[in-house]
Amino acid sequence: MRLEDLSVEPTRVSFWGPRAALEVRCPLPGVLRLRHLPAFKHTASGPRELPPKQSWAVVEQRELPLSVRREEQGRVAVVVTEELSLVVSLAEGTWRLLDAAGRELARCEEFSGEVMPDYPVDRFRSRLALHAPPDEAWLGFGEKVGALNKRGMHFVFWNTDVMPHHPDTDPLYQSIPFCLGLREGLAWGFFLDESWRMEVDVGAEDASLVQWESAGPELDTYLFAGPMPGDVVRRYTALTEMRRRCARTTRSSSGGSCSWPRWCVRA
Repeated sequence: MRLEDLSVEPTRVSFWGPRAALEVRCPLPGVLRLRHLPAFKHTASGPRELPPKQSWAVVEQRELPLSVRREEQGRVAVVVTEELSLVVSLAEGTWRLLDAAGRELARCEEFSGEVMPDYPVDRFRSRLALHAPPDEAWLGFGEKVGALNKRGMHFVFWNTDVMPHHPDTDPLYQSIPFCLGLREGLAWGFFLDESWRMEVDVGAEDASLVQWESAGPELDTYLFAGPMPGDVVRRYTALTEMRRRCARTTRSSSGGSCSWPRWCVRA
């Protein structure tokens, strides 16, 4: 997915292509927000601007400043914060996530999508493929069955009230597209903030890739620095204010216990 140009603002960097767009922001220290729009086309007159998007999971944050430098004769742009750097290849539309020490945490191999005209509304398919090193464990993905390391599995994110459920039942009642990658003691996190029906292939079809697919027009992702799993979870709870939500759930319980796990309240 080729990107040809970029526009830089104090707290936002936008990359533009003939049929795609990528926007980078920094809502919190150690957190980057990347909006991938693989089927975006600017048609209106005036400056290019992504459509507004409301989140039901992420609370509004004070955005932090970004700096940008061009490398390799302009073919690569590096978006820099204090704790993370994003290296974007304009020719391929892919990116690499580096920590403050220059270690690669994550790599986007491809993002793509298409629009399928339909009535009464068009249908979409948006895809994002992440590199999955052979020694990396993939943890989380919300209320899912299986082993702790979800590598080699395939999941659907579409709330389904299943009764009874079995060890291989999917999807289940909650859809939480948040996961951690853990390799050689170094952790990073990924959250896909979309309410559309989604699927993820965690190295089942291709062992070298974790492939996300959404029925929506974009993939609104958040990348979290570690280095420990606890650091990733703390950044995620700060972004979603999970701690405050747990407290509200606890206070509102009448004669019952909090439905959230104990670690959530202590996070």
